[in-house]
Amino acid sequence: MKKYDVATFGPVFADHVLTGLPTLPAAGEEVFAQGYRREAGGGCFATACGLAALGASAACFGVVGRQDGKWLLDRVRSFGVDTGGVRFSDLPTGVTVAASLREDRAFLTFEGANSELWPWLEAKGLGRQLAQARHVHFACALPPGPGRRLIEELHARKTTVSLDSGWQEKWMKDKHVWPLLAEVDWFLPNEAEARFMTGKSRVEQMLEAFVARGVKGVAIKLGPGGAAACQAGPVIKAKALDVPVVDTTGAGDAFNAGFLHARLAGLPVENCLQRGAVCGSLSTRESGALEAFPELDEVLAHDSRAKNFLT
Repeated sequence: MKKYDVATFGPVFADHVLTGLPTLPAAGEEVFAQGYRREAGGGCFATACGLAALGASAACFGVVGRQDGKWLLDRVRSFGVDTGGVRFSDLPTGVTVAASLREDRAFLTFEGANSELWPWLEAKGLGRQLAQARHVHFACALPPGPGRRLIEELHARKTTVSLDSGWQEKWMKDKHVWPLLAEVDWFLPNEAEARFMTGKSRVEQMLEAFVARGVKGVAIKLGPGGAAACQAGPVIKAKALDVPVVDTTGAGDAFNAGFLHARLAGLPVENCLQRGAVCGSLSTRESGALEAFPELDEVLAHDSRAKNFLT
């Protein structure tokens, strides 16, 4: 028996989210936001909290500052997430300033304590700790060498794996990433990342390119266009919901949480994709990655009308 449904691993941040921006400023300009929220951020925390909101048992593994990380952990624990795997550093917690427009956002980021995350991948015992979960989600650009060894260990311990690298240009250009991606069970990029990595312009072509390179399962997040996926079969698409958008920060992580929640329940890929699209859409109703994340009852109400969202 596994202790958790999902463990997440990756950088964590104190997010400072500015909303209601008419545009992004050019150099030397100033633009005023209509709203502001401080929130726990980073895919490690956001995905774990989203899964917990849906009723899954979740644990997270990351690094926060000893002096300024307590409020982040308190926020994540309020969702019922186990933070026993989070380490403390003498460095300050990582910080992201998110400037959010209606359909996209821009980030300014300070890595801080997250710099201590990468040596941890080589530490003896990490695989055993992570394998307490049925599934491990890497919310980071996992280094190909140690990452591949860790994934192989997790699979040997009967734990499945997903990965969302985020926009990491150097990582996406690295030819050694492809053997790593061939090991994961699901790769979860957004459209811009998938286009950059494959050189293709159409979503169907992107998915075909990933499969041709040996990636087992791929789900591409398309923002207001919904999502598309492929796993040894035809391309499947799901529409986004039409909701009043306040902030898109964390919407991709919300999609990941919904998708993985359905996957762990054994649902078909089309239902996983649709649940991910629903969660991603609903998460944009408030600022920050966590405030508007739906609970299971709301998601199931949309699940029951799945035919309205699958295309």
